[in-house]
Amino acid sequence: MADSLAIRDAIADALATTGLHAYKGYRDQVDTPCAVVGIPTEVSYDDTFNPEDSTPVFKVRVLVGRHDEQVSEERLADYLKPSELKAAIEADPTLDGTADTVQVTSATGIGLYTYGEINYLGAELNITVTT
Repeated sequence: MADSLAIRDAIADALATTGLHAYKGYRDQVDTPCAVVGIPTEVSYDDTFNPEDSTPVFKVRVLVGRHDEQVSEERLADYLKPSELKAAIEADPTLDGTADTVQVTSATGIGLYTYGEINYLGAELNITVTT
């Protein structure tokens, strides 16, 4: 399996190009707007005939502040457009040479997330990587 931390870092670096604070690893407190990129939440093996290949799935949490609910919802909706965060992640399909392919498959879990006793509006991007 490829280095999951290198893949995580490449995803965060791609997201940082959008102006988000891109955190490499889980945090107790965040500055918004941000993306929190952790280690894979799932890894599939044997998807190919090469025993060295694997398919990790990353969940990236995208968060915006809630100073004004309508503005927060509009801002999150803008980030979830295919031309925004998805496009930034998929711009380099090898994630700086750490993967064979990358695909943002969906945005799920839209709702409130708590960090440091503060609620943020957010969603989770599901990213499938082949190595």
